Amino acid sequence: MATSLADDRLHVYVTGHVSPDEVDYVRAKASSVARYADEPILRLRLRLTRLKDSGGESVAIVQANLDLNGRVIRAQVTRPTMREAADEAHDRLRDKVQRVGDDRQTARRARRATSL
Repeated sequence: MATSLADDRLHVYVTGHVSPDEVDYVRAKASSVARYADEPILRLRLRLTRLKDSGGESVAIVQANLDLNGRVIRAQVTRPTMREAADEAHDRLRDKVQRVGDDRQTARRARRATSL
């Protein structure tokens, strides 16, 4: 099982003012989800956006689309900082990837039980 994702499978798109350090942080957090995957991650697309809300405050948005061996898993998070958004997006992706793995194991067990 991989602990991170190869660069050729990770694509990052940036809108607004997002610093290179923030891009690196989000990239590292999102690619670390690979350690929880039982299936290969074929692609991970990240869109990082920095906007001003109606009150003039800056908000950070992280959108992640992960292709887990043909199954698309998506997370979108809006937080005051890019680091907070990245942390929450990581947690959501991790939980969804683990849930998919659990569902597949349950289905395999059920198929084995019915074939006996």
